[in-house]
Amino acid sequence: TYALLGTIRLVSGDHGEAVVLGEQAVALSPNGADVAALLAYTLIYTGDLERSIGLLDRAMRLSPSYPDWYRWTLGQAYRLTGRYEDAVGAFTTHLDDNPDALTPHVELVVTYSEMGDEARARAEAAEVRRINPGFSIQIWTQAPRYKDPAVTRRDIETLRRAGLPE
Repeated sequence: TYALLGTIRLVSGDHGEAVVLGEQAVALSPNGADVAALLAYTLIYTGDLERSIGLLDRAMRLSPSYPDWYRWTLGQAYRLTGRYEDAVGAFTTHLDDNPDALTPHVELVVTYSEMGDEARARAEAAEVRRINPGFSIQIWTQAPRYKDPAVTRRDIETLRRAGLPE
């Protein structure tokens, strides 16, 4: 319950309370894979990326048959730390199992763009439009928001550069 409340607080924009609730969840359930992964998800948006990666690794060990979102969350943390090749590996592994999953394709747009590979970023943007013809950058970046607005601005710019609509 604390983990879910933390995620709700994150989406509401209360980063500090989201982390407190996530920490409580981990303290109450130290072997809970989803609890660790949800805190890791929150930490991505607060900027504690290395801890997020550690928690996701732990969650994957605790639950070897983990849900798909663990993988793309890990990819997002890798991307934000500049580990682009690791991010691409996480996203493409996820897409091997679910080729029409929107989140990994959007994250690949940003990753490839940040790597300077605009051709691959545009190809992924075409996939995003195929999967979700109504995709908009504004809706994508609405919630949850990064604690540091510069991260959101950078994502918006890379999505624009790849040709995705506002």
